[in-house]
Amino acid sequence: MNWTSSPSIDAVAERLLERELERSAAWLRAEESRVADRQSYVTVHAEDGQAIGMAACYLVPRAGTHRAYQPAEVLLGARAEQLARRGELERLAALRRIAADRCGDTLVVVAPGTATASGVVLAHEQGIAETLVCAVESVARSWGATHVEFAHLQATGRDRWIAEVLDARGYADALVGANAVLDVTFPSLDAYFAGFTANRRKVLRKERRRYLDEGHRVSAGSGLTDDLVPLQLERYLRYGFEADTHAVRDRFARARTIPGLQVVRADSPDGPAGFVACYHDPHRSRLVPRLGAFGGDRAGVYFNLAFYELITHAIEIGARSIHYGTHSYEAKTHRGCRLERLHTRVLALDGDQDWLADAAALRGGLEESELARFHHQNGNQVA
Repeated sequence: MNWTSSPSIDAVAERLLERELERSAAWLRAEESRVADRQSYVTVHAEDGQAIGMAACYLVPRAGTHRAYQPAEVLLGARAEQLARRGELERLAALRRIAADRCGDTLVVVAPGTATASGVVLAHEQGIAETLVCAVESVARSWGATHVEFAHLQATGRDRWIAEVLDARGYADALVGANAVLDVTFPSLDAYFAGFTANRRKVLRKERRRYLDEGHRVSAGSGLTDDLVPLQLERYLRYGFEADTHAVRDRFARARTIPGLQVVRADSPDGPAGFVACYHDPHRSRLVPRLGAFGGDRAGVYFNLAFYELITHAIEIGARSIHYGTHSYEAKTHRGCRLERLHTRVLALDGDQDWLADAAALRGGLEESELARFHHQNGNQVA
């Protein structure tokens, strides 16, 4: 085996990605230059030249405006602060001071634009994983990075091969959340409601009836249109993201270049009430929401559009699951989702790993407590 590093995806690597969605060539190209100025597609080749492994890598600068993938933000940022209790806030503050002193640029392996898929594709056999990880670390050193981060690794499938290699190489491992997945095993929305307890079913049906009484017109198509820009911008600003109209239009334009885009929207007499832009992944028979926003009675529109209308759409097109992503676990598990754990692993290339291990343990412990709460409430739905 040998490996190459290139700022673009060549035809050989593209064939490896043919059955992917979040790691497809179209998806990765759509994200170029958005989260980082420099990217490298590190590809492992067999003796015959065939691509058998690839990692999508992005150099995230210490002082960059896109902070979501910086180790300090991943391990010690807003999410950790949100979950921390009083006794943990002092520990969090101390680790933040250390991170500010020791974190430089980071080479991040990730599928940008999603919090539920890693940036690694392996064709077969675990041996490829070690070659790929060593290649990524070599690129990181050549670019002057201080850290390497493999984000959003699932606990199952071929991500497990990468995780085993990373563990052996001393990466700090942090549980960073879970992907909420709804298995679409029912033939209709009524059958979906029938799967809940009588009390819960009453609440959901009331939620549904109130929304229907408001007379929203629902449609599904491929149009991510300009009249949805204000809704998306308002959502970004409400949650503290730096955004403007130009940035939202840029996100929409990038999203439109990826095959499989489907937009489920609700319109009131006053204009758009909400929308969910998602992708149909025919290879894994799933729907993957990417963008979305909700106006007016946000809660009512959100639950009906993101769940009941999207469930109806999934049934119509034959999708067997909907992948809702991270956070808002209570709303998602109460509507039937199970939770699949996601891990991020980080390595300090200078060997200064102790503070990273402490930070990963803090973030992971906070998430573990959060998931345990939903496991207790909803039974065995956390994997």
